[in-house]
Amino acid sequence: MIAVLTRRRVMVGSGALAAGAAPRGAPAAVTSVPPGLLRFDVFRNDSLIGQHVINLTRDGAVLLASIDVRLVITLGPIALYRYTHTVREQWRDGLFERMESNTNDDGTIHDVRAERTPEGVVVRTGNGKRVVMSAAMIPLTHWNYLCMSVPLFNPQTGEQVRPQVLEHGEESVSLADGRAIRARRYSLTGDVALDDWYDEAHSWVALRTTGRDGSAIAYRRAI
Repeated sequence: MIAVLTRRRVMVGSGALAAGAAPRGAPAAVTSVPPGLLRFDVFRNDSLIGQHVINLTRDGAVLLASIDVRLVITLGPIALYRYTHTVREQWRDGLFERMESNTNDDGTIHDVRAERTPEGVVVRTGNGKRVVMSAAMIPLTHWNYLCMSVPLFNPQTGEQVRPQVLEHGEESVSLADGRAIRARRYSLTGDVALDDWYDEAHSWVALRTTGRDGSAIAYRRAI
């Protein structure tokens, strides 16, 4: 999930990131991800504005990802902007199966449902729109390292996104507690402009981007 801020608006989706390495119609299997909790502190210009929490659980062949994002921008005691975003993903035998998301973007509501079917990945939105996408599509929820190499859609809006992904080498990146670890950086350009970091186990550890108002946005892994 990324945060792109304007003066009065936060665009936090599970993404706006895409790559196109997988053949059209060929579902990609999720990399081995251990169950557990991932928590990120979200900063704007070094001020904490909220958290992004991912809870991964397994039940036999099924992997469930529950995502909860809560952000608020304040001016003194006054809340200028509030944002909540929840996602529930289900994967079976390593393949994306279905997803539901609900977003309250400072009063604007978004609902998206997606499911892999024989037609492909069918995405439905709260306004009644239905789109059939490639079976290789997965939602952009950064916990999943596959997001660096397969076609993606935005789970907040249901739209396909098509940035380019450039892989860099390992470098030092800061965690929420101030410690630094080594992680591999990926830069995304095109539809979005941001950097994601993954450790040697392909676990998501950080994100940085620049808001439309020039603010510095950072996700720092806390757990």
